[in-house]
Amino acid sequence: MNWSTVGWIIAISVVAGWVISRAPVSILSADAVPVVVVAAVFAFLLAVALGSAVTRNQPARVVVYRLTLLIWWVILVCETVFDRVGDSTQSYESHFSVQAYGEGIVWVLAFGVLAILSLQQPNYLRHLFSGSHKWITLFALICLASVSYSAGKTYAGAWAFKLLLVILLLQFGASMLGGLSDIVTFLKVTLWAFFFLTLVPAIEALANFSTAFEGVGGRLNVNPDALSLTSASLLLLSVILYSIEKQKVFIFTGFLGSAVMLLSLGKTAIVAGVFSVMLFLLLQKQVARTAAVLLGIAAVAFVVLSVTPLASHLQSYEGAATLTGRTFIWTTAIAAIRQNWLLGHGYLSTYFSWSRNSGLVAGFVNLHNGFLEVAYNNGVIGLAVLLMIHLMILRNIFRSIRGASALRARAPRDPRSTQAYLLAVGSLALYANLTVNGLFNTTFGGRPTSPFMLFLALFVIVDLLRKQITERLANTAANVKPRRADWFPVEVPARS
Repeated sequence: MNWSTVGWIIAISVVAGWVISRAPVSILSADAVPVVVVAAVFAFLLAVALGSAVTRNQPARVVVYRLTLLIWWVILVCETVFDRVGDSTQSYESHFSVQAYGEGIVWVLAFGVLAILSLQQPNYLRHLFSGSHKWITLFALICLASVSYSAGKTYAGAWAFKLLLVILLLQFGASMLGGLSDIVTFLKVTLWAFFFLTLVPAIEALANFSTAFEGVGGRLNVNPDALSLTSASLLLLSVILYSIEKQKVFIFTGFLGSAVMLLSLGKTAIVAGVFSVMLFLLLQKQVARTAAVLLGIAAVAFVVLSVTPLASHLQSYEGAATLTGRTFIWTTAIAAIRQNWLLGHGYLSTYFSWSRNSGLVAGFVNLHNGFLEVAYNNGVIGLAVLLMIHLMILRNIFRSIRGASALRARAPRDPRSTQAYLLAVGSLALYANLTVNGLFNTTFGGRPTSPFMLFLALFVIVDLLRKQITERLANTAANVKPRRADWFPVEVPARS
């Protein structure tokens, strides 16, 4: 990190402050306040990070990685800071709210900082189309190209820009990673972003308890399916990080995640969240801890159903036969996919289901299935790339589990081997959580909101994890081939 980079970022902050100070008072409405606040906080955090790096004379790699983590955190949390609620008709006409523009400004600022950092560390750009990384780059380019024939070009173009930003940011961050501890740090930053994404909507909904449960179907007065997925992901990240570091703060974040998950009552997210937590613990043969976690979730569920009107929602629910209308949506979607099966209808065209040539059920802004979403928007070409992304994730996860098991067999008391194993099985649990949700919601393949961002981050993490484990295996003297039984933790070295 040289002084020119510091100068560029400081210059951007100064210019942004000057523009805000010179802006007419008339545009500083209540809707514009979050834009100014977030931009100011972002600039402040950048200044603090750079100031700390300069005074402590930290290595360039450390400084750049911390700045990358800061950008990642800001992009994640800004989706709940800005209220982008609107309708698809306004988006089709390119009429967006002030807060929607505000979030877009944050994306542009983040891209500008990333571009400056990339000038100092440009080598990662050569790896965008090499190895397994080429698949997520190719997917982003397919989405970007399909904007040209999307039903809402401005809307789709903005989200395609964010998708490209997220992939570039993840690739850049991956080039800075130096070991397993950096992966753990990335997960902790992601956890605190999901903590923010979980806590803020829950507080806003519960602030007025008289209307707190007037949401969809009598559930929490937010987007219950999205918040359930976010909070379930927070629960799972908390369990994984507690297993690695044993810090009590992760018990608190896990409790919050489970409570909000149950308050939101998104049925798919709850099933996927509980299943993924059990999978993570059982792969470690932690039967007692699994039972304790399940009892804890059951206790929270009992309290939630006792003190809220959510029990009546469960009693009156009649959508099980059609999966809350999803089967009808999927049937019409398959017929519409056949109309443009090769290239699709254009990125995020599902959001404009009311349009004349959509062939979809009007009124639904997504197909509640990640694979169908991509098949409709980007055709069989986009779907094939998405399937390759899933395949690459699974390949790297199982290779990491086998390699980490071999490391534990050789050095059962080595904390780094244990950490590698926990990260490997934790990645499998995260994949299970996101994929189960993706079968009934658009967790991946659509807009790059927090679940899709976590999915793309998982792709990068497991690739790095496999490489780290392979390198550690190469540095050991023993030559042990792990069996399927070795996928589980071992207490003593295996006998020859």
